[in-house]
Parts: sequence; C-alpha cells; structure tokens
Amino acid sequence: IDELKDVVTIKIKSQVLFMTSLPISAHLPMNAEKEFILQPEQLPSLVNPIEDKLGSDTSLQPNVNIVLYIPSRHQSLLRISDSEGKALPSNAFLLPQWGGFMIYNPPYLPENSSLPYTLHIDMSSVMNVFLSQFRLLLGLLNVGDLNNESFLELTGPIIREWEKDFLLRKNVQEQISSSMSSLSSLSHLLRKIRNIVIHDDIGQKVQFALSSTKESLQLLHHGYLKEGYKAAQVAFIDSDEAFYDPSLLRLLYFPEDQKYAIYIPLFLPISIPVLMSLTYLWKFWNELKHKSKHD
Repeated sequence: IDELKDVVTIKIKSQVLFMTSLPISAHLPMNAEKEFILQPEQLPSLVNPIEDKLGSDTSLQPNVNIVLYIPSRHQSLLRISDSEGKALPSNAFLLPQWGGFMIYNPPYLPENSSLPYTLHIDMSSVMNVFLSQFRLLLGLLNVGDLNNESFLELTGPIIREWEKDFLLRKNVQEQISSSMSSLSSLSHLLRKIRNIVIHDDIGQKVQFALSSTKESLQLLHHGYLKEGYKAAQVAFIDSDEAFYDPSLLRLLYFPEDQKYAIYIPLFLPISIPVLMSLTYLWKFWNELKHKSKHD
C-alpha cells in the first residue's frame, strides 16, 4: 500500500461473516475426485447474495471487494472450472470493477468428527491469489515469457517502479481527458443556455482547471511525472466542481422551453382583461374619429 501512495489513496477494511451460505445448488456435477464443480456461468450468482452484506455502501468512494469464501462441510469440496471444464488451480475468479472471489475448501471431515473444527488457513497461498487479482484490478498484467528468453524474476515489492510510472501516466491521461470533457460540456451548456449566470467562484475554478491542465502537460513533456500527476489532479477536481456546481445544475433542470409552460398559466388570466380593455378602447377611439369627421 505504501508503494502506491503516490498513485492512489487506499483504505483497507476487513470483516468476517459467519453462517453466510451461498445459493449453491445441491445437484452440482462432480468430477472423478468427488468435488463439486462450479461452471463459469454460475459465478455471478455467488456475488449477488453477499454484495449487500459487504458494507461497501457505507463509503462514497470506489470499492474493491476481496472475498475469501469457506464453504460448509456439505458443500465441500467446491471447485471452480474454466470454460473447458478444467478446475482452476487458484480456485478463484475476478470481476472487473468489483473485485476478486476465492473459495478456500476446508479439509475433509468424517461424519463422526467433533465440532466445532478449528480451521487453519494458509494465508500465504491466499494472499498470493489476492495480490495477483489486485494487480489485475489496477491494470497491471503479470510478466510472462519473453520469446523463450530466460530472465530472473525480481523479488521484493509487488509493484515495481516502472509499473508505478505506468499507473501514473494512465491516471494522468484519464484525469486530463475527464477534465477537458467537463470543460467542453460546460462550454456547450453556456452556448445552449444563453441567460446562464456564471458566478465568480465557478469562473475561477474553470481558469484553475485550464491552467493546471497546461501545467500538467508541460511537466510531463519535461519528464516530471509526479508533479504532472498532481497538476492533473487539481485540474480534474476543479473542472468537476465547476461543472457540477449546484447553481448550474438548477439551470439544467429548468431549460428555456419550459419557461413558457410555467409563465403562460400565470399571465394568461391577466392578459385577457387587458386585451378586452384594449379592444374596447380601440372601438371607442374609432367612434370618436367618426363623430369628429361628421361634425
């Protein structure tokens, strides 16, 4: 986590849920080792029942869920298969933008075993799977063979320096693109709603977003990656706050063409007597002109 502090802010929360069974059919197919097999099309049904129990709705920030599920004795041994029907060695699967899910089977217990049974989890193998899933969720791929050339695997940090640079460049690109999109949408809004009022604070945020975007691009051009990333963050925040300012959102839900539907019922009852009075005055004026000619 400390290695990624320049890229993203991560807060970790953990919870343990007891007696949480999943809707796994009792008629699952079994392989030669008498293991229950989960097909790929059945995997989404494992996530939906526990999603409301994970506590992810308590935060407004994006959440990544890493779930370790220990099936009951009646559901063990539970294996996940690939599209070809082969059991996955990791016994885990990944859902993009949601997180990872791993099934950890307890050892076989005879029917006459004394309960409760103390289960010792091999956290080393579990964390290896979770770290691999975490890398994939960040957009980092595992390094494979390079044209059958031999190479030495780097031990130590799970995130390498060049991978952090890749994440910084990726985030800078996304934030600058989002900032320019927000400013372009705001410009389109100003052209569409001509009587819109831009407050001084919104104008300052727009100016700061533009200057920070230019500063970020200049810093990246000269190779200052971290400084350019921080400037891109400022541009993203200012442009987002300017576009989603409450004073502008009120105008989005009150467009120009709806003003007629609001004001016509108010002024129509008043305008009818006025028009009738004008008609009466017009007739009276014509009669006066008629009389003056005859005289």
